[in-house]
Amino acid sequence: MRSIITQNLSRVYKSPVEKTGLARSAKGLFRKEFKYINAVTDMSFCAEHGDKIGILGLNGAGKSTLIKMLCGIIAPTSGSVVVGGYTPFQKKNDFLRLVSLVAGNKSQLNPDLSAWDNFRFLKSIYRVPERQFSETARKLTLLLECANLIDKQIRRLSFGERIKMEIVAALIHRPKFLFLDEPTIGLDVRSQESIRKILSDYCAEGDAVLFVTSHNLSDIVDLCNRILVIDGGTLRYDGGLAAFCAHYNTTSEINIEVENCTPRIREIVAGTGIVDCDFTGNMIRIQVEKTFITTVFRELIQKLSNDINKIQIIEPRTEDLLKELLIKGKVK
Repeated sequence: MRSIITQNLSRVYKSPVEKTGLARSAKGLFRKEFKYINAVTDMSFCAEHGDKIGILGLNGAGKSTLIKMLCGIIAPTSGSVVVGGYTPFQKKNDFLRLVSLVAGNKSQLNPDLSAWDNFRFLKSIYRVPERQFSETARKLTLLLECANLIDKQIRRLSFGERIKMEIVAALIHRPKFLFLDEPTIGLDVRSQESIRKILSDYCAEGDAVLFVTSHNLSDIVDLCNRILVIDGGTLRYDGGLAAFCAHYNTTSEINIEVENCTPRIREIVAGTGIVDCDFTGNMIRIQVEKTFITTVFRELIQKLSNDINKIQIIEPRTEDLLKELLIKGKVK
């Protein structure tokens, strides 16, 4: 069952043109000029219950704008979006009970209240039964190792501690649609792993839909089974993470350690149909097209059998591959 449907979704921002010089600035007092920025352009996709979707793109690609339209913070300029049967920007109470947003750089919690008082306040807003509230709050604070901080004023918590409280607050009413914008920003490695596990388990248990944007690509790799790649407000890719990597990762690396990197060895390596190679001391790093990796590997072993100390095929980490593709703009 499709729980989220967007069709030709677009958002255009109107921004004043800044003038330089006294005469131009004075003219701007009486006649303002504006420019129009296409943050999201004709975006169409669907999501089903249980989908865990990562949104990838460089700064300014339109990731946060898309998240804001999906959870109803802003309305689209054109196109349509339906989430759980509701139009998000109408902000009906029944819809708001279905969604939750965590933005790592913005807080939904009152800084003058303790974490526990914030949780109780959200319990009242969402009309969460007392038993469900107690079980959820206790379980999450224990898993995130922050139970000893719940009576502390939010403004007195460290940034990482506040993010943990934001995660607890977001899950108090057990939403069906969870939107996360940089959820692990400012957290240590252990806390990041804890949050990913909690979110993964939560989605598996409740069949919730999860959307994640993060510059920490481990969040995407560990949490998501599908990705949306956005560039300049346009959807460039929508599909599985594994299929994406298989499609764009066309080369593998062979690392060789030799006794002595002689001119003869360099000549043999250069003549094996490689894409690129790097010689550093006695280490040789070779880039080979995946379709020829087996052939090149066997040829190197045959011709350099007496010279090789160690040889291995290295596949890039998914995080590294995603980073390289995004930075170089190879996703078209």
